[in-house]
Amino acid sequence: GGRMAPVSLLFACLTKNCRPIPLSYVAAVGWCFSVSILFVAALYFLVPAKVRQLDRNAAIHIKWRTCAVFTVCTIVTILFPILMCSSYQEEEQTAVSALKLMGWTSGGCILQGAVLLQANLLYTGPIVTSLLYTRYAHR
Repeated sequence: GGRMAPVSLLFACLTKNCRPIPLSYVAAVGWCFSVSILFVAALYFLVPAKVRQLDRNAAIHIKWRTCAVFTVCTIVTILFPILMCSSYQEEEQTAVSALKLMGWTSGGCILQGAVLLQANLLYTGPIVTSLLYTRYAHR
């Protein structure tokens, strides 16, 4: 077979059967801590210094921060099956897709939507402020 396109490869990786690697409490907390550090680091290293000096409610600042968070979410989603799934498939009955392990199931759409809504609420204030300022600042 030929080479798979990156999106197809990612989809195949996320939907293949995954037997979770048993993690100790320390390893699980370490993973969560590492992801947290990655999120914070992205806000400093992916957002240009010139943009970081602007007010946090500035539209360009919000856009850069959103892109940084999206980038980290993508990286963590790609790393999860690579780091957390065993490469062998001895017991197919206990294997589930990596997407299901991360909570992305068809039955959990309401919960997923609630989490995404909560995350978007963090940006609501700055976005509304920016829109109002753009609309009424020149009057």
